[in-house]
Amino acid sequence: FSFTAEQEKFRQEVREFLQAELQAGSFQFVPNNLWYPSPELSKKMAQKRWIGITWPKKDGGQGKGYVDRTILVEEVLRYQAPMGTHYFADRQIGPAIIHFGSEEQKKEWLPKILNAEVSFCLLFSEPDAGSDLVAVRSTAIEKGDCYILNGQKVWTSLGHTADYGWLLAKTDPNAKPPYKGASEFILDMHAPGVTVRPLINMAGEHHFNEVFFEDVKVPKNCLIGQKNRGFYQIMAQMGYERAGMEQLMQ
Repeated sequence: FSFTAEQEKFRQEVREFLQAELQAGSFQFVPNNLWYPSPELSKKMAQKRWIGITWPKKDGGQGKGYVDRTILVEEVLRYQAPMGTHYFADRQIGPAIIHFGSEEQKKEWLPKILNAEVSFCLLFSEPDAGSDLVAVRSTAIEKGDCYILNGQKVWTSLGHTADYGWLLAKTDPNAKPPYKGASEFILDMHAPGVTVRPLINMAGEHHFNEVFFEDVKVPKNCLIGQKNRGFYQIMAQMGYERAGMEQLMQ
């Protein structure tokens, strides 16, 4: 196995960019810095067109392979540059919108992600379910022109800084089997009824959170894909998350 000349050139370009930003004081070399948001650095990476590097060109991406994305993230990890502003949106939320979102949703959200104008967190795990997505209990019940969201999520990375959340909730709590009653939504993290509480780890670091929902109104146009097909969609989307496991190298 070897990298192509083009890939080696790309690696050097990324390395020189990050070295220059580090020397300019845009960020500091801090362990686990990947998780922390830096809107300024993310916007500079967006200008380089390094966000959405694996997305199809027709959707604003570069159409490159995951080896290229791994090279990019390897160098980010080498310098411990903060990518929290765009990481989740780039890795899995954007591709999910590409494959399951409506044309209107693509037009609204994809450019904002590519330009690092919005940040996302993932609202999946729950206290009584862990990462068992079949067992989620948060509900989003259709009422009039919106869904009414109630419940709780936990271990939400960057929930305290994110603009929006990528949410799984039960839209049919009585579905049998249960996985046939879940749906995916984009949630405004500043909507009335959303409460974020910090979870501090043993090292005194804060990137995890508990998130509570109390009668939160979620507009119907924030439903992604088909109602009650959220579990199926997430199973398809897991490939995007697994393709981001290069972060474990740190």
